[in-house]
Amino acid sequence: MTIYGLTRAENSYFYAMNDQAFIVQLKPRPMAWRKTPTTSWQQTHGQLQLLRLDMLGLGILFLDPVADFDWSSTMVSKLVPTTDGRFEYEVDWTDAIPFPDWTDKSDWKEIVADLLSWIHPKVLIKLREFSHYHWRLLEAIHEWPRFADLLDANPALAVCLAGRVRVGAQAGERRPRLDYKDLYYRTEAEIAGAIGFGDSDEVVHILRKVVPDACKPHDLTNLAGLIANPVTRKAMIDAEVISHPALLLLRSPLLGPHLAGSFLSDFARIFSHSLDILTCPWGPLLRGGGKGDEFTWRFQQAIDVVQFAGDPTIYSIEDLKQKHSTIFMQAYAQYQK
Repeated sequence: MTIYGLTRAENSYFYAMNDQAFIVQLKPRPMAWRKTPTTSWQQTHGQLQLLRLDMLGLGILFLDPVADFDWSSTMVSKLVPTTDGRFEYEVDWTDAIPFPDWTDKSDWKEIVADLLSWIHPKVLIKLREFSHYHWRLLEAIHEWPRFADLLDANPALAVCLAGRVRVGAQAGERRPRLDYKDLYYRTEAEIAGAIGFGDSDEVVHILRKVVPDACKPHDLTNLAGLIANPVTRKAMIDAEVISHPALLLLRSPLLGPHLAGSFLSDFARIFSHSLDILTCPWGPLLRGGGKGDEFTWRFQQAIDVVQFAGDPTIYSIEDLKQKHSTIFMQAYAQYQK
């Protein structure tokens, strides 16, 4: 039978699309290899950023009616059995079919479900909360005893260790390399200090509030600056939870200094993710159930309040609505004159 795109051979899974091919193995330990039309199979050694496990979800994102993407230019490559090679399959880069045709004819859903079944159910539940670093987290859970405890207690710190993320570097600064494997069993304050956030109890308190969905490369590196700023730091200390949509507002130079911790908590509750991140990685607003228009409107309201309200500090969503309504009524009254 002709095979395109995705297949399994014993404990290995082969995946080829758009001039890239991967081999993924979860047992006896997580390992992966990558190749292109001009390279041979090379083990990734944890650098599997191009193939996050969420990307194996592929068409599952169509469960979200808002996620309407044009896949017509995406090509799925042919996989051919080998008899003398290192692995069971190789890629025929000269033979490919369009992604829409492949999704109609392939049993990829069953193969993806089969792959994910190799992951312990409790670990899989935890991974589904993240939008990035799935493979790195799997490796760390397998290789580092008690790492799962840190992942539960402080997802942001766990992701920084597993993903080798370091923050707070100054322009032109060269810092000694970190031994991340030596850090994971230390206290949260020691880990936070070594990574660059700072080692105070306040910093640890803030990092514990960062939800897994906000543990993205850009969010984590920018988080250090927000913590260092005394105004945004206070807001994060006062907040009950720190979500990705809330961080989008907090990072704004115009809005950040005027957002109270109670507003960040309020905002996180309204714009929380509700879909499975592992299989639908296309942005927090889509995962929030199609609240993109509402998010954009609240964002614009906040800008109006900061620019034109007498008291620009925003304490809650209701406070935002009331202050924006007052601004609108004042502007309308002025227009009537």
